[in-house]
Amino acid sequence: MGKIILKSDWQKIHVKLKSAYVTRTVSYSTVSSEDLLARAAENSQLSKGSIRAALLALTQEMRNYLVNGHGIQVPSLGTFSFAVRAHATDDVETAGAPQVYRRKMGFTPSGRMKKDLADVNFDSLPQE
Repeated sequence: MGKIILKSDWQKIHVKLKSAYVTRTVSYSTVSSEDLLARAAENSQLSKGSIRAALLALTQEMRNYLVNGHGIQVPSLGTFSFAVRAHATDDVETAGAPQVYRRKMGFTPSGRMKKDLADVNFDSLPQE
């Protein structure tokens, strides 16, 4: 399946009040939407323009559903959802919207995507 490069750096860990090697993935690049559209057109019977129009329509609808509280299931990929981070409170009267400090996107991979992730191999960059 896939192969991901890992890098380990010495880093101060504030929560544990110590330093240790922390391992992270190395991102090769960000694939542009144009590259994605071109590859999708090569692998389908659709033109790049048709795929672009469909992608635009899908993203507009996904944004609309997400900001109105709906999850969006994308077959073989997973489910996107709107999520928040909020401060905890001691009583229900002070809980709720005033405590929200971050709005974010949630993602839960599908069973197939989880299997693909489990099949990924790793290589490590040499230590400097």
